[in-house]
Amino acid sequence: MEEKIKSPLSRQNPKTKEKTKNILVRILQWFAVLATIVFILGVIAFISVFFYEKFHENKIFPGVAVGSISLGNKTQQEAMILLNLKKDKLINDGIIFFYGDDTMVLSSEILASDPDLSKSIITIDAEKSVEKAYAYGRGDNLIQDVIQQTYNAIYKKNIPVEFSLNEKEITNILKSEFAQLENPSQNAHLIINGDDLLVTPEKEGKIFDYESAIIQLKNNVSRLENDPIELHLITTRPKIFAKDAQDIIPLA
Repeated sequence: MEEKIKSPLSRQNPKTKEKTKNILVRILQWFAVLATIVFILGVIAFISVFFYEKFHENKIFPGVAVGSISLGNKTQQEAMILLNLKKDKLINDGIIFFYGDDTMVLSSEILASDPDLSKSIITIDAEKSVEKAYAYGRGDNLIQDVIQQTYNAIYKKNIPVEFSLNEKEITNILKSEFAQLENPSQNAHLIINGDDLLVTPEKEGKIFDYESAIIQLKNNVSRLENDPIELHLITTRPKIFAKDAQDIIPLA
């Protein structure tokens, strides 16, 4: 005669079975409550985003700025006006570079002296900047939109200004204005003195760090601010030294 194998539950006494059943029921109830809470929060978030976006329809969300200009609650047209005013002031006042008492202003007059140059030396795209500001918090991802809109409400979201610089041309302009203050390094070289071949020793030099000046200029333009830019001298070393030139003399 075959003996039936009983499951662990079937071997439990009635009280234990009832207790286990109650625990399972409670767990299911808690899951149901949790699912309901998550669902309600999701609905609230969706409704909040919907009405928040509806309230700010055709307007940039609060807390969004481009450069140093706060554009929250502004329409794209209003934002364009503000950015263009700031841009025009930046260009008209000029971009100031200085070293000691020597100052140069990269102004609209300098740029206007060559119409082709003025178009390429610095370009600020106010329209694209405003479009990016308006799009912040208006993506295809609901969760990401909620995070961005919440961030805007608590902190300030700064959108960098869209711009481009002709770094090479600006550097050339700076060099032409400040070159007289530089003392470039000199390589060691050979000179003929009668029948003798002599070596003139190398010299270290001092030139301006134009690369750092351009970086600071970019920072200014990205904020639509015109903080004066101070030039700094850096030491440059020669490429050919006297000891190298001395080795050439026996071959001459």
